[in-house]
Order: sequence, then structure tokens, then C-alpha cells
Amino acid sequence: MADSRRKDPQNTDQDKIAAHKDFLEKFNVRQHTRSALLKLVENRPESPLLFLAEYFDSISSESKTDKVANATRILSLSHHTSPAFNSNVVQAYNTLSAPRNPSSKKLASKRVGMIGSVHEEFLRAICGNIPEDLSTKLIDKVSCKWNEMVPFEAFKYSVTVAYVLQDFLVLTEDLFKTLSGKNEVADRYICEATMENFKYSLACHETPGSLSVMEAGRRLRPDALANAILQAKEDEGDAKNYMEIHEFIKAMALLYLENVQTLR
Repeated sequence: MADSRRKDPQNTDQDKIAAHKDFLEKFNVRQHTRSALLKLVENRPESPLLFLAEYFDSISSESKTDKVANATRILSLSHHTSPAFNSNVVQAYNTLSAPRNPSSKKLASKRVGMIGSVHEEFLRAICGNIPEDLSTKLIDKVSCKWNEMVPFEAFKYSVTVAYVLQDFLVLTEDLFKTLSGKNEVADRYICEATMENFKYSLACHETPGSLSVMEAGRRLRPDALANAILQAKEDEGDAKNYMEIHEFIKAMALLYLENVQTLR
């Protein structure tokens, strides 16, 4: 009798395997793990473990965290110059387009998509480290009306120009340090000559054709900038006029923003 009540070891193992599979399927663990590994290979971050931790944190927070914060984390997974950024923009757009309460019974009567108010809220979130006057000017140009549906191309454009502006501000600060010799102020004539070359290159870039792009690049070459600076020094004479870093950065940023397309 004792032998007949003894469980078959093979059946016991199969029951355990089935229980493990049910557990993984219940919480969709295998799908999330597969998606995480695909994202890891696609983005190739410098710190893979930290990347996975942040990715799983965003996944686990979807049901309890504001979708704007979740979309912000998604876009932070890769730099805007990375090929993976395009797929992350799509994922962020879908996240922001989803209803805040997916289980609501009222969804059948509502359009699913991103509206202008959510779009503007998201832009303010990703522009948090940009000076307020500049971020406000940018948002005014690339945001849509609050009650409008935001097309994907408009969303992608606005997000891209926001991230490019962030990088541009950092590069402009480094440029000022070069012009000033790492001092607190720089020669105003040198700064204005540099800004004039930058403005001219933007005007060239607006003209269709590869030659205009080449001309823009030529005007921004180190030797071209050096010649403009030398000419500015010759025109300066004995006058002493200086520019501070915040003034230079703002002036350069406004030149950038003037070339941002207005979406409204």
C-alpha cells in the first residue's frame, strides 16, 4: 500500500515545471525579460545593469506612475543621436497616447490619442534643465493647442529639437570657455563675430542644396572662426567691451530657436 501511494518522481517534476510556467505567464515575465534584452542590445548602454534596472523600474511603474514620467524615463534610455532613439520615441508616444485609466468603461466613447495638453506637459518635463525663458519660447513654438490631437511627426519633431537644444547649450558653454580662456567674461567683439558666423551658417543651411550645407560647415570650421575672431580684434582697436557667459549662451540659443519651425 505504501508503494502505491508513493508519487511518481517524474510526475512531480512535471508538476513543478508546469507551476513555474504558470507563474511566469501570469506576470508576463518572459515577455518583459525578452523586451528588456532586446532594448539592451538595441541601445548598448555603457552600464548594462543600470540600464536594465531603470527599464524594469519603468515597466513596474506603468500602472501606478503618471504616464508623463514614464514616457520621460523611456526617452532617457538612449541619446537622441542613437538609432534606438527612434523606437523609444514611438514607445513614448504610445505611452502618452494611452488613456490614464485603461479599465475605464467610458473609453468606448472617447478617442485614444495624445492631446495638446499632455504634449505640453511632457515638453515641460523634458525641458526641466533648460532656463525657463528659453524653454517657454521653445514650447510656444513646438507645442499644439490643448484640445488638438498631436500627430506623431509633430511629437517627434518637438522632442528632437528639445533634446538638441539641451546639447546645444552645453556646447555653447564650452565654446564660451574657449573664447574667454576659461575666464568669467570674454571679449564682446569676439563673441559677436562667432555669433555672426553661426547665424550665417544657419541661413546657409535653410537654402536647399548640398552646396549650402557645405558652405555652412565651412563657416563653422575652426580656421574660419579664427579668421573672424582676428578680424574682430583688428576692428576693436583700444575699446574694451566684455560679454558674460549667460548673455552669450542666451544669444546663441535664441539664434537656434529662431530656426525652429512653429507648429501652431
